[in-house]
Amino acid sequence: MFGMGKEKKGGGADWEFDLEKTINHPAEFKKIKEQLESSSQELKNSMRQGEDAESYKKSQKLLGAFVAAKKVVERASRK
Repeated sequence: MFGMGKEKKGGGADWEFDLEKTINHPAEFKKIKEQLESSSQELKNSMRQGEDAESYKKSQKLLGAFVAAKKVVERASRK
């Protein structure tokens, strides 16, 4: 199992997916991509609302992880 975002703090991601199943089902890729985009947008919005410096740094790292995961999903869907 390849899982992402089990924590549901402040409306964050609460999902995971099976990479092998996903590779063979384009609809799964679309679903995961939409979840990544939604989660990263929520994160961007919370960052704009003015958090303290420490929370902002953590949010930036998490956003980077979402972007990286989205790129992996997109690359795998092209194969």
